Amino acid sequence: MGGMTGGRRLRGLGRRVFSRRGLIGINLALIVIFSLLKIYVAVYETGFHDLNIRNIKVIQEKVAARKNFSFAVVGNVRNSIDIFDRRLLPLINGGAYDFVIFAGNSVMDGAHDKFGALYRTLGKLRVPGILAVGDDEMEDFGAKKFYHYFGPYFFSFAVDDSYFIFLDTTGQTSEEWQRAWVSRQLQAAAGYRYKFVVMNRSPAFHRPGRKKLLFRRYRMSRAYVDFLFPPGCLFPRPGHRRFFQQPALL
Repeated sequence: MGGMTGGRRLRGLGRRVFSRRGLIGINLALIVIFSLLKIYVAVYETGFHDLNIRNIKVIQEKVAARKNFSFAVVGNVRNSIDIFDRRLLPLINGGAYDFVIFAGNSVMDGAHDKFGALYRTLGKLRVPGILAVGDDEMEDFGAKKFYHYFGPYFFSFAVDDSYFIFLDTTGQTSEEWQRAWVSRQLQAAAGYRYKFVVMNRSPAFHRPGRKKLLFRRYRMSRAYVDFLFPPGCLFPRPGHRRFFQQPALL
C-alpha cells in the first residue's frame, strides 16, 4: 500500500511539475512572439505614426499652387485588403486624384497585424491618404493604436476653398465635447465655399418607398444629428443618383 501511495504521489508531483513547465514554456513563447513583433515594427514600420497630419501637410503643399483638386472616397476596406489591392488600388493610382479619404472600417479589427497590412497597402498608393476612424479600428483594443498610427479621432483641415471635418462616430469621444468642437469648426469654415463632413456611420439613410429618414443603430443622439444636419440640409444617400448630382451642404 505504501508503494502504491508513493507512486501516486510521484505521478501527481510529476504532473504538477509538467504543468508548471508547460505554463513557463507558453509564457516564454508569448514573450518571444511579442518581442519579435516589436522588433518587426521598429525595423519595418518606423514611419507608421501620425500619418494623417503628415499626409495633410503633403496635400496642402501639393494643392497650394493650383486652383482645383480632386479626391476619392473609400469605405469599408476591411472586407478584403487583397481585393482592394487588386481592384481598387489600380483605379485610384490610375485616376487624376490628389488624395484619398478612407471613411473608416479600414481594418477587420484593431490588432497590430491588421494595421500593419493596412500600412503596407497605403504605401502602394501614389497619393496621400487620410483615414477616418470606424468601429472596427476600435476593436481588439485598437483605440490607442489608431491614435498612435494616425492621430486624433476627430480633426479638420482646409485645402484651397474647401474645409474638411472628420467626426468620431464610434462612441470613443464624448458627444458633448465633440458638439462644442464642431460648433467652432463650422464657425471657422464659414468663409470657405465647400464644406465636407466625413464620418464612418451615416446618421440617417433613406429606404426606397419611404419618405421618412430612418435611424440606424447609432451612438449619436437625435439632438446631435439634428444639430449636424438642420432642416434644409441636403444629405444624399451614397450610391443614389442624387449623391453625384447635388452637393451636401451645411
